[in-house]
Amino acid sequence: MKKWFAAIALCIGLVLPSAVGSGYRISNDYGGELTKYIAKYSMLSAAEGKVEFEGVCASACTLALNFIKPENGCSLYGSKWGFHTATLGEEEYSQEGTDIAWAFYPEWVKTLLDDHGLSGKEAHPTLVWFPGITFYKECA
Repeated sequence: MKKWFAAIALCIGLVLPSAVGSGYRISNDYGGELTKYIAKYSMLSAAEGKVEFEGVCASACTLALNFIKPENGCSLYGSKWGFHTATLGEEEYSQEGTDIAWAFYPEWVKTLLDDHGLSGKEAHPTLVWFPGITFYKECA
């Protein structure tokens, strides 16, 4: 029984961002499996406190835009966000994964991506970068 609790605690620790003051910091997050990020941000959206984004937020990390309201997040100076279509593993393009990710983006984000040449139909690794302040105001 103790092994199960330890395994669950380890998994939660891997998914949750680090606590900072009365909030959380997501720092240099290059993404990963979509379902883990959906779970992480679902929990984080219910938590109290601000979410600070530091450095890079790329790939699945960008799903935060669906879960973290603009008034609950901020970008530290120099942060940047990178978007691309989804893959299976490291190379194989996944239209299904891309459709799932795109379904979580707010409409204004999809429009922004489309305006910058990323419609969700391109094979990986097309990457489009934006300054963090495009999505969240600068942290005070």
